[in-house]
Amino acid sequence: MNRFRFGTFDVISDIKKAFLQISIDDKDRDSLRFLWFENGDPDDLTIYRHKYPILLPSDFIVVQKMIMHNHKTLSHCGIQTLMSILREEFWILKSRRTIRKAIKTCTVCKRFDAKHPEVQAAPLPEDRLRDSATFDTTGIDLEGP
Repeated sequence: MNRFRFGTFDVISDIKKAFLQISIDDKDRDSLRFLWFENGDPDDLTIYRHKYPILLPSDFIVVQKMIMHNHKTLSHCGIQTLMSILREEFWILKSRRTIRKAIKTCTVCKRFDAKHPEVQAAPLPEDRLRDSATFDTTGIDLEGP
């Protein structure tokens, strides 16, 4: 059942939503019917897709591409938002770690998250640093602003 077979096959879902498809021989379909039919209705494929998301490994290159595509499509959203949207259709093993690693490679996010160097203030003159009594030194502005 795990090897690829040639012949007629039913598409479980559309290609965009399920890219890991295999063709199943007619004689094996009855034993695998529980995988995608609920209540024996072949038109009820959307329930299966949302109730049982596709399980994907974290180190698969297609998963990395899918994460980056959704990250860019969703305006460079964060880890939690991206993870919740992907979990509607896919269950990625170690998803938080995988998404965090993929987002770290995004150049746009790196530029916005760059740490700006702190500018040190110029040193004050000596006469402003010495200890003196209050109103020891005063000044008057004769010219005005």
